[in-house]
Order: sequence, then C-alpha cells, then structure tokens
Amino acid sequence: MASLTTGPGAMPASRSSNAPYFSDQQNDSLADFLYEYDGLASSLSLSSSQKVDMVLRYVPATTREFWTTLDSYISKDWTTFCSELRKLYPDTAASSHYMRTGLQEFVKILAQMRI
Repeated sequence: MASLTTGPGAMPASRSSNAPYFSDQQNDSLADFLYEYDGLASSLSLSSSQKVDMVLRYVPATTREFWTTLDSYISKDWTTFCSELRKLYPDTAASSHYMRTGLQEFVKILAQMRI
C-alpha cells in the first residue's frame, strides 16, 4: 500500500507539533502563519482550492466560522483569500516593531543634537 506523500492527506494533523497554527491572539502574526502554511501546502502540491479548504484546520473554531463567510473563501481562490485576510488582520506585531525601531532612531538623532 503506497503512502500519501502529497495532497491534502499529507498535511499534518491540526494538533500536530509540525502543524502551522494561527491562534488569532494579539501577538500572533497572520503574515507569518500564512507564509508557513502556504510553504507547507505548496510543498505538498495542494491546489488553490485545497489550500483554502485545508487552512481551516489550523485556526480556532470561531475564526473558522468567520473565515467561511468571506467571499474569497466561497470562491476558493487562495491568492484572493490571503489578500482579504491581510486586510482584515493588520499585523500589529510587525508595525509595532518598525515604530519602535523608528522611535529608537529618532532618540539617537535627538541625543546627538545640541540643545
């Protein structure tokens, strides 16, 4: 009996330590999750519609319920689905990093100026 090496059956179980997971909590990055999930799904040759269907395994039930109401979920287009999710979940972790870096640079410049 041949084992599945590609396709949806090859994706890790939702509770597996190898599975990507998006908790939808404040410090959880959607961008990182989508990047990790897409890389895994692509490496296992999932189609666009399979990626849309399978991603629901790796999010909490409340998030799953919400995502299935999106037009891009219904159309099963992975690229459009990702774009819609990115609009709905701005990555505060990424933006706060750049804000903090910018603030640190600003403080350095001010410290070098003579008053």
